[in-house]
Amino acid sequence: MSLNKRLLLGLFCILSFPFSMAKSLNLSIELSFPLAIQHQVHVLMEFEQTTAKPCEISMPVWTPGSYLVREFAKSVETVQWSENGTDWHRARKINKSTWSIPAKKGSRVQVQYDVYAREMSVRTSYVDADQGLLNMASLVMFLGHAQQTEGKLTLHLPQPWSRSSTSLKPAGERQHSYHFSSYDELVDSPVQVGNHEEFSFEVRGIRHRVAMVGPHQANTDTLRRDMQRICETMTSVVGQHPCTDYLFIVQHVAQGGGGLEHANSSCLMMQGNGYENPDRYQRFLGLVAHEYFHLWNVKRIRPIELGPFDYLNENYTDLLWVAEGITSYYDELALLRAGYVDAATFLNTLAQYIDAVENRPGSSVHSLAEVSRDAWIREYRPNENSANTSVSYYSKGLVVAAYLDAEIRGVSQGRADLDSLMRYLYQRYYKELKRGFTPAEFTEATARISGSDLSHWNSFFDYCLYGLEPVSKKYSFQSVGVEQTAAFIPDPSLGAGFAKGSAPLEVTSIKRGSTAFYLGLNVGDKVTGLEFNGQLWEGESLLSHWQSPELQAAEQSISVHIERQGMTRILQGKTQGDQLQKTTLRLPESWKSNPQSQAWLRTL
Repeated sequence: MSLNKRLLLGLFCILSFPFSMAKSLNLSIELSFPLAIQHQVHVLMEFEQTTAKPCEISMPVWTPGSYLVREFAKSVETVQWSENGTDWHRARKINKSTWSIPAKKGSRVQVQYDVYAREMSVRTSYVDADQGLLNMASLVMFLGHAQQTEGKLTLHLPQPWSRSSTSLKPAGERQHSYHFSSYDELVDSPVQVGNHEEFSFEVRGIRHRVAMVGPHQANTDTLRRDMQRICETMTSVVGQHPCTDYLFIVQHVAQGGGGLEHANSSCLMMQGNGYENPDRYQRFLGLVAHEYFHLWNVKRIRPIELGPFDYLNENYTDLLWVAEGITSYYDELALLRAGYVDAATFLNTLAQYIDAVENRPGSSVHSLAEVSRDAWIREYRPNENSANTSVSYYSKGLVVAAYLDAEIRGVSQGRADLDSLMRYLYQRYYKELKRGFTPAEFTEATARISGSDLSHWNSFFDYCLYGLEPVSKKYSFQSVGVEQTAAFIPDPSLGAGFAKGSAPLEVTSIKRGSTAFYLGLNVGDKVTGLEFNGQLWEGESLLSHWQSPELQAAEQSISVHIERQGMTRILQGKTQGDQLQKTTLRLPESWKSNPQSQAWLRTL
């Protein structure tokens, strides 16, 4: 868009919105979509300059719930400012995310700019001719450090768009106009615009809306029933619902998925043709449970570092495992409690998580607390070596949460559980103290609700959060009547991962300490042949011979033919007898007469 067109558009937006309306609030924000077909969002801000010094407006570098510096300013174009809607000037950028506005004290200042919005994810914004998913951290700047500024958000929808869905409360009688009490609330309230459909249901008298965006094959009656059941199940954990209204935004995509939580809403992604696939649909219900439980755990029950937010820098905490690991545990438990899986299936899933963590070399390199703090450089920036150097606070956090639940039940003799801890933290820190908790306070809360010594829990958390030994080496589910055993089985991969369907076999990962590791295989190598016992295998049979039982014993001499950077090589060495841990969690036949087992593996 030319500079003259931008000026005309800005003046149109300002004149179409009376100053008297803007003056009644501290901040007016208007979003329009003159070039939606080219993924552009036009942003117009108006506020009063309250100091004699130049004001600063900044674009966040990240969005809460997704712990990665995403540099949203990279998508901002041509920031201009004006006093009273005349004489527009280009704003001076003073660092990567901040612009300086030298307006006079007491004047009404307008700022306008365009944002390129073409990243379809739950963390960013996407606009095209059909719809717009608006995550405000990627669109709207804030004034200096004045994050408590209240204001009004107005959406100017192009034809033929007719609907906007958000958890923000309407502002006045104008359609598509909403009030926000602070910048934090604005950022925490995604908006979906377009012509999407909505349906609703109630949980404990609270309306829940579901915005269904894009083509899909869902049976909405079934989906409504299942989402309602999941929400009722998650609400029962804490027992108090913090919302007066809740919104799910479900974006239907061709591939992928994921979700992001907000204080009164969540954004989910689901394959539009995935509802007819039972496994994929069940995973979607687990995603619903996960993002919905964040209503309590992280949005209200939170580590002290996660709010108020610093939007220009990383926000570090050792407790992301609480935010995401405990929530991940509950999304699996929700499927059991809501009756979508049985106890044996739940335990099998839990065993798979234990093995995924303890078979990962990185779990003995960085502790759970360390990977929580390092989320900004590890969790969202994985590479082919990540499995060797770190572990996910989602998966290991889930494992620790399960053992924590069993340990609380055991030491309290069934009088308390992880639900009890969640309720206590909600009441004490969210409702009474109105703040987050420290690691020490989390430990103290666990001791309080379980009625046991603080030293016991200091030992538990030191081992599970700051230690590098496998959690299952010291803790078990015996207190809840579950038998836990572990065996070691041969690893047919020999420590190498290959691109699916590649010919020749292209190496995508190497496991530290494995046969592939000591052979000297590299990521990117193309395996063209395998020599073993005097025979050479090539072509289509190569993968099956690579995974043959004969190669899985230790001290077998092998030669691997590869192509690397246009050159052929032969790597020679011996097999390491690669093994994988295989955990089994089994319920004895008498489990239904065990009160602890029944309490843990109950269906609501």
